[in-house]
Amino acid sequence: MLSLPHDSHFCSSNSPRVRPLRNSSTIGGNNVYPREVEEVIIQHPAVAQVVVCGIPHEYWGEAVHAVVVLKPNARATADHIIRHCADHLAGYKKPKGVDFVPELPVSGYGKILRREVRERYWQGYASRIGGGGPSATRISKESQL
Repeated sequence: MLSLPHDSHFCSSNSPRVRPLRNSSTIGGNNVYPREVEEVIIQHPAVAQVVVCGIPHEYWGEAVHAVVVLKPNARATADHIIRHCADHLAGYKKPKGVDFVPELPVSGYGKILRREVRERYWQGYASRIGGGGPSATRISKESQL
């Protein structure tokens, strides 16, 4: 197994872009890259912006989750978005849940602050690594003292 520093980047012959390795979620032993899921969701006619991240899941450790901003006057449900993904992605890559928000947090340069979106779901969890067991466990109040 290749071991790289936490802030390493990779580039494959198929991808002209360099992406950080940490921008993936491991779902039941399979890597899911948020960008791949986002590229499918943004094709839905009602979607203006989207962020996909792994959120805590009791059994798998992480589950794919989408946070969506709809276009003005557009309507869609979580079920619509998930079915749209099912038509274009493997089953383990489609979001298990979708939240709709009026706007996503952005930096002064207009870049979406993915970490802020992701951290909202991970507050109070002891681990972010999972797979095959209850590893995304909530921190109890007693253990925080």
